[in-house]
Amino acid sequence: MAVNKKHPQCVKVLLKHKCNANIQDTYGDTALHYAIVRENDEIIELLVNYPGIDFTIQNNRGFNPLHLAALQGSNLATKEILKKSRQIVDVKKEDGFTALHLAAFNDHKEICETLLTVGQADINSRNNQRATPLLLAVSQGYSDVVTLLVSKGADLTAEDQDGDTCLHMALMRHHFTTEIETAIPILKAIRTELNMTQNESQTGADIACYLVQHGASLTHRNHQGKTPMDLINDPRIRDEIRRSAESCHKK
Repeated sequence: MAVNKKHPQCVKVLLKHKCNANIQDTYGDTALHYAIVRENDEIIELLVNYPGIDFTIQNNRGFNPLHLAALQGSNLATKEILKKSRQIVDVKKEDGFTALHLAAFNDHKEICETLLTVGQADINSRNNQRATPLLLAVSQGYSDVVTLLVSKGADLTAEDQDGDTCLHMALMRHHFTTEIETAIPILKAIRTELNMTQNESQTGADIACYLVQHGASLTHRNHQGKTPMDLINDPRIRDEIRRSAESCHKK
């Protein structure tokens, strides 16, 4: 209750009297789960540093505290948990999602970076649909996370359960908007290496060109026998994708 009402002094007193901080409620949540959801950094630090705290406890939805921190975007909780229990960094939920999958799927770039640098997370871990964090970030159009994962060495050839690579995903999942008309000069230099502001449209074409420039294959066939180029209807986009591939080969 003290955690739920954000009373750090009450939490201090309870911990001083050696209460069981790992007790789960009817939803399977512990005090640390609640502190992360409530975004109370002071209580998070108290609980993370409490002797005997169990970071492996999953709630009824399968989230351990690190999963929840990645989902909520709590970088402090992520860092503190990893300092105490780095070995849980690649633990999967029942759906195969690791903390890095959750962070990538929810556009939490800072969390992704912490998981990769502090936690040394497996950047190419697969969920139950064989999707990597990069595939998830591309599917959602999260350019900042995409560029981070690519810069950290994410596998551009990884396939999901349908045989689709990140380039297939970029060209399938995003509609080509009218902004392409203005973005066509090499898509504004791939929107200045994809450093787009939050309110700018992040089209599949932008991300596709970026991925191609970094070596994504144009000829890889998915389980339906389709290459990424087979998914493009607009001849202008085909031309820009080809130019991106040419610029990659010239580097």
